[in-house]
Amino acid sequence: MDLRNALLARQGQFSGALASKLLAHALGHPATRTERIAIDALVKRNQAAGGGFADLVAALCTDKIFRPALTEQSKRN
Repeated sequence: MDLRNALLARQGQFSGALASKLLAHALGHPATRTERIAIDALVKRNQAAGGGFADLVAALCTDKIFRPALTEQSKRN
C-alpha cells in the first residue's frame, strides 16, 4: 500500500491530527479537551461536505476555536 492510499484509508484520522497540529501551532499550545471536541466536529463537517485540505484549513481558521488567538494577537500589536 502506498502512502496516498494509506492516508485515504484513514482520512478522518489524518484530518483530525492535521487540524489539531495546525491549531496547536497557531495557538502556541496543544489542543485542550474542549478544542479537541471542536476539531473533531469540524473535521466531520468538512468530510461530510466533501471538503479537501484547503477547505479544512479555511474552516479551522474561521472557526470560533481559532478566534481567541486572533484577538490575543491583535492586543499585542
